[in-house]
Amino acid sequence: MRGAVCAACGALLATLATAGTVPQLEIHGAPEALAANLRAHLALDTLPCALDDETLAARLARRLDRIAAAARALGYYALRYRHRLRREADCWTLELDVEPGPRLTIGEVSIVFQGDAARDPAFAELRATSAPRVGEPLDHGRYEAFKDAVETLALERGYFDGRWLEHRLEVDPPAGRARIRLVFDGGRRHRFGALHIEPGPLSESLLARYAPWRPNDFYRHDRLLAYQQALLDADYFAEVELRPRPEDRRDGAVPIELRTTPLPRHVWSLGVGAATDTGPRLSLEHLDRYRNPAGHRFGQSLSLSPLRSELRLDYRIPLARPATEQLALQSAYREESDQTVDARAMRLGAVYSRLLPRRWLQHWGLSLERERYAVADTRRDSRLLLPSLGLSKTEADDPLYPRHGWRAALELRGSSTRLGSDIDFLQAVVRLKQVLGLGPGRLSWRLDLGRSRVDALDTLPASLRFFAGGDQSVRGYRYRTLGPVDERGEVTGGSHLAVAGLEYDWRFAGDWAAALFVDAGNAYSDAQPLDPKRGAGFGLRWITPVGPIRIDLAKALDDGGRWRLHLSMGPDL
Repeated sequence: MRGAVCAACGALLATLATAGTVPQLEIHGAPEALAANLRAHLALDTLPCALDDETLAARLARRLDRIAAAARALGYYALRYRHRLRREADCWTLELDVEPGPRLTIGEVSIVFQGDAARDPAFAELRATSAPRVGEPLDHGRYEAFKDAVETLALERGYFDGRWLEHRLEVDPPAGRARIRLVFDGGRRHRFGALHIEPGPLSESLLARYAPWRPNDFYRHDRLLAYQQALLDADYFAEVELRPRPEDRRDGAVPIELRTTPLPRHVWSLGVGAATDTGPRLSLEHLDRYRNPAGHRFGQSLSLSPLRSELRLDYRIPLARPATEQLALQSAYREESDQTVDARAMRLGAVYSRLLPRRWLQHWGLSLERERYAVADTRRDSRLLLPSLGLSKTEADDPLYPRHGWRAALELRGSSTRLGSDIDFLQAVVRLKQVLGLGPGRLSWRLDLGRSRVDALDTLPASLRFFAGGDQSVRGYRYRTLGPVDERGEVTGGSHLAVAGLEYDWRFAGDWAAALFVDAGNAYSDAQPLDPKRGAGFGLRWITPVGPIRIDLAKALDDGGRWRLHLSMGPDL
């Protein structure tokens, strides 16, 4: 009994000793690509180490029969080899001495497309970029991959009757040449047919307008994917399923079936935040995703903080091309009070926005604004009819913490006494920011420029004047404490703005990053030219699902400034 136990223990120990080892394959004399293909075909790592000689010889014989096929796949039709088996202490090794011989090359290629595919430039482009070429080494894998690519392209572009009339690969080993002959008949190219929409809370008319094709357009699978993504981006649905039905095609048209799973109609959210510019902040938001079958949505939000509070109402209407254009009816009431500005403002307006080519967002706005404000010793009540034009774009490889990305925004606005406003003015604002991966971290820069044309600065409402200083401006200075001053030294705000910032941050542990930065700039006017103020410091970033939370310690470098703490949060771009 003891002997049996010892034998079992010995067998167990031997098994454990070899559990982490696999058979080895040593190939000599084969080019790298051929050696890789031989390894893949032989697959010795699927054989156990603990095989007796007879069983191992039988299994190896079956594996070695694959060598010729592995070689022919890459055009080696005259390969010869010798093999040796070497036992090791814990496993075994197979050695192959390979004489690959000459590799066949392609001597003739004939690829013909028939039917509507003969006139489709997509097939001509596929042939020009992916087809095997005369003079290239023969590779059966590439030949088959090209055939698969033709069949895939045919399905993606509506050739549901496509078929091969001829597909031949002829080899002549004595001559060292191969000939390829391919004839693909695409038949009729089909078009988009009827769109069958499963009933839901939104009208078929609205959902059909999201489709990126017109009636009778040629079928293209990429447009189906674009349609699906547009419906998901619309924020109406949790799931969108689009299914072409080529089996039901008729008269060259393929019907499309659309099924959707709606998101909850009502969404409530409560938020708590803080920033040194505004202090602690409490927000409450409500969204009605679809007030009616036409897809109108209504949003309302309330934001409360010691320095700035605001109530906003927003009613959005999808237009003829709902994926790229909409009309927003907006109203807002805002109160703000700090060391520089005290203001109460109401706004009622409409904004038409549309997505331009290359993903630029354009908006045209018209608003009626009433603002009571006090800045320094100026107290006024302004009334403006304010047209505006905006253009913006953001690109980023990560929406929360990009390593590469940029944003650009341009805003033009103005008013005229001829249209019922209190003042005549014209204003332009440009904001730029870029993030670049550099070494272990990121280098980012930003530039904010503004310029106003107005007869008297004291007639410009506080919300349209420029100030500098704060979390998003020149750090090291308090929010809106930089700009032109009056004779008593109180900041009055400026008609122009120029602020820039440069920052480098790097992750040092998980979701934590450290940063170094420098900011410079100021608000100014024609009467008081630009007097740039500088701030520099270091900070900590905590990268969260809502964007980085930034804690910065900055020192004002002018006017005997001191260190100041800045807290902010939100996406970089």
